[in-house]
Amino acid sequence: MNEPNWKPLEKVLPLDQCADWMWMYARTDGDRVIQHYKHRDTRGYLYLDQDGQAWTFDVATRGCYSSFVCDIDHEHTDDTHTARRISLAEAIEQAGL
Repeated sequence: MNEPNWKPLEKVLPLDQCADWMWMYARTDGDRVIQHYKHRDTRGYLYLDQDGQAWTFDVATRGCYSSFVCDIDHEHTDDTHTARRISLAEAIEQAGL
């Protein structure tokens, strides 16, 4: 999984446009492997699974997160990233294109 996988990107973009993207890494989300690609110019990310489905990641903060209202000595952030399906058009827009 640490090897670049260009197949999802090649499924959704013309080959000549794939050269504008860098493969960053892959992340497993359940039974999906989501590839993370970064655009060379905009520095925006495109997240695609093995089928070419686009994804975005929402940060969900839960629990105690503010040291201003909590005086207990512990970590005050508990962020997780939740994958959510989006359209390819929305993903391209989020990547700054």
